[in-house]
Amino acid sequence: MRISAAAQQVGVPAHVLRHWEDVGVLTPDRVGANQRDYSSADVDEARIVHRLRQANLSLPLLLQLRSAAPAQRAGLLAAQVQRLRAEARNALQAAAFLEHTLECQHPIVTECPTCHGYAAPPHPADDDRLRGQGSVREALRMDAEVDFEPVIDRDVAESYLIPPLTPRTAPARSDPASRARGR
Repeated sequence: MRISAAAQQVGVPAHVLRHWEDVGVLTPDRVGANQRDYSSADVDEARIVHRLRQANLSLPLLLQLRSAAPAQRAGLLAAQVQRLRAEARNALQAAAFLEHTLECQHPIVTECPTCHGYAAPPHPADDDRLRGQGSVREALRMDAEVDFEPVIDRDVAESYLIPPLTPRTAPARSDPASRARGR
């Protein structure tokens, strides 16, 4: 599949796929006159990268996850889960505050105990339901109805995070001017 069709299926511009390939996150095959040929597995990998980028995982971290040993990968993933749970908690608290302010009758935020309480330090009990047992999905459902359906097959996601036994390597890059002519 050509890069334009792959980009459309992933939901990103073609230049984003080129960038992800330049940094090594994607490695589509090359055919003919060195044109990219995206397989369905490549498109699934690109969708995973896109979803993880939407969750603010950096490209260097995604590269690190692909090459890390299993124990190191587990540590990296655990740190990201913790970060995402904290972000989810902060987003839910902000949403609750904003919903309250829509109905708040106090003219000044500091006069309202609920609004003023939003600025107070978080209570440790708030963190308990968002860490340890349970998933991010369960934690979000405690405070809001969230509809989450995976869009990518679990086996494909695991194969992205766990490098294949014989990884494909990106083709050698020439200087930027000749690479631009090849596009």
